[in-house]
Amino acid sequence: MLLSLTACGSGNNADGTTSNTSEPSLGAAQSGIPKEVDTADSILVEAGEELSAIASTSNVAPEQTQVPNAVAVAPVIPEATAPPTPTIGAAEPVTVAPETVAPTPVVPVVVEPEPVAPVVVAPVVVEPEPVAPVVVAPVVVAPVVVAPVVVAPVVVEPEPVVPVAVVPNNSPTAQPTIDTPVESTAPTNFKPNVIGTKAGDVVKILDNLPVSTAQLTTQQTSVNTRDGFVYTANIEPGPNGDAGGVDLRTIVRQGYQNENLDWVWNSTLIEDRTLHDEWHTAPSIATDKDGYIHIVYNMHNFPWQHKISTSPNSIDSFSFHGQEVSQAELDRLYYDNAASFPTLGKAEIPGNMVTYPAFFNDNVDDLYLTYRFAARPKRGHTQRTFSSGIVKFNTQNQTWSAIGAELDVTSEDHTPDSLAPDKPTVFAGEMGWTSYRPLLAFDSKNRMHVNWFWRKGTSGAHLTRPCYLIGDSNGQFRDVTGKTYTLPVQSDDCGNTSLSDNTSFFNIGYTAINSEDVLYMLFSPDGADRVLLHYDDTKNRWVSEESPYAATELFFDAQDNLWAISSGINIMRRNKGESNWEIVYSEGSRTHCLPRVELNQDKSVAYIHTQKCNSSDSVTIYALRLQ
Repeated sequence: MLLSLTACGSGNNADGTTSNTSEPSLGAAQSGIPKEVDTADSILVEAGEELSAIASTSNVAPEQTQVPNAVAVAPVIPEATAPPTPTIGAAEPVTVAPETVAPTPVVPVVVEPEPVAPVVVAPVVVEPEPVAPVVVAPVVVAPVVVAPVVVAPVVVEPEPVVPVAVVPNNSPTAQPTIDTPVESTAPTNFKPNVIGTKAGDVVKILDNLPVSTAQLTTQQTSVNTRDGFVYTANIEPGPNGDAGGVDLRTIVRQGYQNENLDWVWNSTLIEDRTLHDEWHTAPSIATDKDGYIHIVYNMHNFPWQHKISTSPNSIDSFSFHGQEVSQAELDRLYYDNAASFPTLGKAEIPGNMVTYPAFFNDNVDDLYLTYRFAARPKRGHTQRTFSSGIVKFNTQNQTWSAIGAELDVTSEDHTPDSLAPDKPTVFAGEMGWTSYRPLLAFDSKNRMHVNWFWRKGTSGAHLTRPCYLIGDSNGQFRDVTGKTYTLPVQSDDCGNTSLSDNTSFFNIGYTAINSEDVLYMLFSPDGADRVLLHYDDTKNRWVSEESPYAATELFFDAQDNLWAISSGINIMRRNKGESNWEIVYSEGSRTHCLPRVELNQDKSVAYIHTQKCNSSDSVTIYALRLQ
């Protein structure tokens, strides 16, 4: 029988710990400064939204044969030097034994912001700090194969729907200010990295990198790969260690295999004024089709903080493409829980007061970015219309265009500015609701599949009304039955996935699509087992099944085998056409949590970013061989 854990708001978890879904306050609570609460203009930090989900859902590790401990290699912050061209060979296997995690209760805070005059600062180029590269010997972990687990799918009949009209996409284009790229000195013509000797082998390519607990995230995309390089962006301790404040360091690292197949890591400082704000200010990283590295970082209801590498396949230097934020504004957010950014955004990426950015690439390698933003940023917190934004990057003219429809706004909603658009472009949004966590996948025709949630009001730990739409080349979106939707999508349009609108969900989950264009969505309902849901269009019905070992991440490989990963870590695979899951690899206990996955271009290797379960003070990246 499949073992899984229940996600619940508070109480006893399956591993004996207790969980709490209350939200933590930000800086003032940590520093002992008393707060006055007024929702009229407050920023209302929602710092506990993800924590409650994590704390309330434990994973039961599968029974297995004990495997030996892995060799842990302590990483060091290195110098961003041009790496040598690697050669290909093989590596030796090993494994690791982990720990358990206990949640930390937290409390939400609402504080009224005072108006702050925006500070305009000229874009700057950040030069890397000199550091020496670190060579890490590969640790290969032999897979543990356990008897398959049989999960019986549940069939859910859909309700009848009525078609409606669609408003064509009318999205504006941001003005480019990107620096002229210089020629890269990084190695080129990489072959896929050598991970173990056979499919299912697991290698730790970065082991226990010290990070801040502010790195905790369930939504941001923390790892990326291209041309044999692996990139990760994390919040690391500042000059005062992992203390509360605004002096943590956002650092990007680039790893590659040298001629001995050891992993070498270089690093570059992106920001040394990062807020200690768990679940919110963690960075996301991606590469565009030309190999330039994009990083968005240090945002919780802030203007875009966005940098792009000045050379492809290189982290030697970055140029700034966001909206400058002063030290006073950073301090005000952290210590007073207040912010005032009343324009519709003056950065190259559309939107303002941004949180939860996540990158995605489509099947022709175009880069997309999803996020939450305030469509009416001048209003008080509860009236800001926190909406879902989706944008696409054009590498030829270096601009971003928004997918959605323009929202009519007045001077009460925003402060006009010559550098900002006149209207926000919203994919999904409605005053009085928060549209939350759009996840993207692209099918064989390169159509966008997007699913997301809603929340009544603004802050909180729970989500409702899961929604799923499919876009076409004309900018129209429809559901699985063919019903079309007008953009921006409203809360009453959702949910449309056969899951009850009365069910509360945590935001932990993911989505994956196979070669037959069937999307699998992973949900974490409060008080119930995690669910895998897909629509069978041959029988016109939804099919629901339990997520194996409470897995939170899933993907399809090049052979259409479905993989799932849970905290532990545990790695499971279900071969195409089969119903049973087999355990490919397990560490036997919960040591590494919050897995986030990125596949290389030919889907031969999956890179898995994790954070230590009990202390959250280190990051480990695994490489899983798929072919």
